[in-house]
Amino acid sequence: MVNPLDSTADTVAPRSLLFLGGTGVISAAAAERAVALGHRLTILNRGQSGKPPVDVAVVTDRQLLRWLNRRRPVLTPEQVSRIATSAVLPGTWHRNPLLPGDPAGLQNRFDALWRRVAVARRRRTAWNLAFAAGFVAAGAVLQTLIP
Repeated sequence: MVNPLDSTADTVAPRSLLFLGGTGVISAAAAERAVALGHRLTILNRGQSGKPPVDVAVVTDRQLLRWLNRRRPVLTPEQVSRIATSAVLPGTWHRNPLLPGDPAGLQNRFDALWRRVAVARRRRTAWNLAFAAGFVAAGAVLQTLIP
């Protein structure tokens, strides 16, 4: 089995990385892995979670904005324009985008979502009832065992 923190497990050249977060359960592991692989890591953290890994720069929103403004632009204005144009197209974000002015399709999607929410609510209620029943049954068993 490969040790996930073993620096030989990855062959990507060290890079400067920016993590939004980085101190939660999953993101802390990713941050530690990035540092172990030799990447220079910067974390945007509002201080709402745990501590960042050692040798990691932690920045606030304002510091991040200043840092980004100092960076050399990577995309040309034309590339930014193409990305912005694609971002507003529904097909960019959905496999089956609705046609503009399709209220029936929109209603069908909301109905399907409502059914999923109702199923989830029933499932949650069933688990709560099962937990309560198990608690009552455990109490009854303990009452028979204790003189």
